[in-house]
Amino acid sequence: MFSRRWFLSATAVTALGSAIYGGWRWLRHLPGRMQGPSADIGHILRGDHSQVPPPSSEEKIPIAIIGGGVSGLSAAWHLHDFKFKDFKLFELDHEVGGTSAFGENSVSRFPWGAHYLPIPAQESVELRRLLEELGVITGYENGLPIYKEEYLCAEPQDRLLFNGKWRRGSVPEAGWSDQDRDQTYAFIREMLRLRLVMGSDGKPMFGIPLEKSSEDMIARRLDTISMKEYLLENSWTSSRLHWWINFCCRDDFGTAYDQTSAWAGIHYFAARGGEASKKRGEAFLTWPEGNGWLVKRMREKSADQIHTRALVTNVKPTESGADVEVFYPDEKKTIRYKAGAVVFAGPRFVAAKVIEPWRKDPPAHIQAFQYTPWMVANITLHGVPKSSGFDDAPLCWDNNSFESDSMGYVVATHQMRLKGEHDTVLTLYWALDKESPQETRKKARQRSHAEWSAIVVEDLEKMHPGIRSQIRSVDVCVWGHGMIRCPPGFMWGEHRLEALKPLGNIFFSHSDLSGMCLFEEAHFHGYTSAAKALEAIKRG
Repeated sequence: MFSRRWFLSATAVTALGSAIYGGWRWLRHLPGRMQGPSADIGHILRGDHSQVPPPSSEEKIPIAIIGGGVSGLSAAWHLHDFKFKDFKLFELDHEVGGTSAFGENSVSRFPWGAHYLPIPAQESVELRRLLEELGVITGYENGLPIYKEEYLCAEPQDRLLFNGKWRRGSVPEAGWSDQDRDQTYAFIREMLRLRLVMGSDGKPMFGIPLEKSSEDMIARRLDTISMKEYLLENSWTSSRLHWWINFCCRDDFGTAYDQTSAWAGIHYFAARGGEASKKRGEAFLTWPEGNGWLVKRMREKSADQIHTRALVTNVKPTESGADVEVFYPDEKKTIRYKAGAVVFAGPRFVAAKVIEPWRKDPPAHIQAFQYTPWMVANITLHGVPKSSGFDDAPLCWDNNSFESDSMGYVVATHQMRLKGEHDTVLTLYWALDKESPQETRKKARQRSHAEWSAIVVEDLEKMHPGIRSQIRSVDVCVWGHGMIRCPPGFMWGEHRLEALKPLGNIFFSHSDLSGMCLFEEAHFHGYTSAAKALEAIKRG
């Protein structure tokens, strides 16, 4: 059997009519809440600055970090590593973390976004160093890192609901034809081959972080076609293989495979060849709160420098650095910080709204940065989901469905190894990718908690008939700009490469600069931007 994550070691929502199915009154009173980024405050940046008072004071700071997602936290972490503490980090929301944020209830902690981290590849030197400091890597044996056992994803890991039965792995193998089998094996062999190929410049063809990939044009040609076109170019026509790859692209990039760069699609399979001592078959790192565990630990190091509920409204480049205006809505005041250097760790669409020269005359590359909305729901259950009794796969950490438009669910309590009558939390993911991001974003934010609950329960009912009787609560988060899109031409096109350039002493640092919403990319940009900011202030 095959699992997509085996490689780590070797929809816009439609009308709600069908979702209500007589359970509307029950759903209307289903406990839970809506949460998400502080859009009410963040939308001030869309034009109405009338509620923002002018700066009432000024302060000088050597370095300002704008954004408290993984990239901003990584920049802060590495400034501490450089023995530098004279900086401030500004985050709009109540908590840092971005799409790696997490929540908690009486049953478990749970992720609101990113929920695992592959074992880092050999070239991810800075990331391995971070994991060493966090105690995730406990030592080395024969040159290979030893990972703390409790942080490695427990078995069983993956299963797929196909033709009414839960089956091991994530590829729909049951009843497949010789063509399905042969083409799937051929695809796997090619991905494993590409993992080992080095470019003429000595770099891996598909490296992680992205900037450590080879510059050979033979690989970059793949960015000019879609992942679907790549499959067809290789005469891989199996509908089972196409379903699997389409699911992977939606899950990893927020777009269908005919809208995803083939370079990006292949990168997922070919870039992550992380090695570890005594590594089990499918070794990757996860926690009940997903990557929120990493966020929580990184936050501790910079607690004194972090300012939450702090909206950056204007960044003006100056000869000596940048003037950063920050609005504190709870205190109804604005402070101007005169910074020697800025690490801009927010996404590109935010940069376009706060950098003073760009608001009136945005650079051409801005429009190329588009984002897929996502919905994430955390469902608390009495007990564990019940299956049909005819399945050959028990409840796993990652549970997907061939019949669903959602991306399935992970079990937050999986790492606790609970069984029987213990309550549990399921984290359901849904890439809202069937319509334009703008239209989907608008519809998603207009839906009530009851409407989203109806959609979530309908999807779970297809996987586990009768599950609604077990549901204690449904908590929902809508990420309006959840994941950067990587269509053909974006990964190695002029717009992304232009976005990497600094603006004076403003150094950009966000995973969207890599075209992939990955912890590894966010961390790399945070690390490198922190080093550049330090160098800039030393130059004076």
